[in-house]
This record gives sequence, C-alpha cells and structure tokens, in this order.
Amino acid sequence: EEAFRVYERGVQTFMFPNSREIWLAYLQKFIARYGGDKLERTRDLFEEALVQCPPKDSREFYILYADLEEAHGLGRRAMDVYDRAVQALPPPLKKSVLDVYLSKASEMMGIGKVREVFERAIEAEGPAALPASDCRDLCQRYATLEVKLGEVDRARSLWTHGAAMANPAQSTAYWAAWNAFEVKHGN
Repeated sequence: EEAFRVYERGVQTFMFPNSREIWLAYLQKFIARYGGDKLERTRDLFEEALVQCPPKDSREFYILYADLEEAHGLGRRAMDVYDRAVQALPPPLKKSVLDVYLSKASEMMGIGKVREVFERAIEAEGPAALPASDCRDLCQRYATLEVKLGEVDRARSLWTHGAAMANPAQSTAYWAAWNAFEVKHGN
C-alpha cells in the first residue's frame, strides 16, 4: 500500500504526457498485485487515468481496462470499455481498437453483438465517425460476414452504403470486390 501511495502522489504531481508511464506502471502493478480482489478500486483508478489522459494517448489504457474486465469482471463491461474507446479515440486510432472490439465481440458475445458493433461504427456521425476509407473497408468486411451467414440482401445494402464513400477512380479494389459479389449473387 505504501508503494501505491507513492504512485498516487506521482500521478497527482505530474500531468500528461509526463504521468503516462507512471499511470501505466501503477495500473499494471495494481492489477498484478490484486487481480480481481479490489475490482472497484481498480475501475476507479482506470476512470481517473482516462479523465486525465488526452484521447490521443488513451488507447493503451482502454485496452488494459478492457483486458481487466474480461479477466476479472464481466464480458459486458469489457464490451462497454471497447465501445467507449471507439467513441473517444481520434480517427487514426479508432480502426485498430475497433478490430480488437469486433474480435472480442465475436469470441465472447456472438454474431448479434458483432452486427451491433459493425452497425454502430458504420453509422457513427460527428467526432465518433470513422474516416471514409475505414468506413468503406468496414462495410466490405461486414458484407463478407453477411454473405457467410447467407444474408445476401443485407450484404448488398452494405455494398451500396460503402459505395457512397468509394470513388470508382481511386477505390478500384472496392468496386472490383462488389462486382465479384454481384456476379456471384446478382439477379
């Protein structure tokens, strides 16, 4: 406990980005020491770190927090942490966390949650929105999933939605993949 008080003084004394390494060490040591025994206190520490941390530096904290929830908490809470991360992170970092989120949703919650994650990411607007190229790629991945599930009409609507963000002169791979889909499944 004395060592943890030193970490607490360190994170109170220094601000981001200087306190980033202190926070990471503090959280990792706390999790290693207590695991799931002091889960509420650990959650409070993560929430405090995320309040102080600027969005561009928070990816690692969100991943560590979700890992904690997955290992010692509830899967639903881990999904909530990933969802918060996708909403809060700047556009260049969103896609990497979204990939992890989709993987964990598939593993822990099933296809219903995977569809929900895809739809929220594709339909997001404002600061939570993905860049057009990432959104287009997500539409393509989602359409491929729907084809595997036998939902050709849903896949077609996803290809159409993604096409709104795909310039035919620049996104030739997207249009070629959509063409291959229509050749195989078209009417």
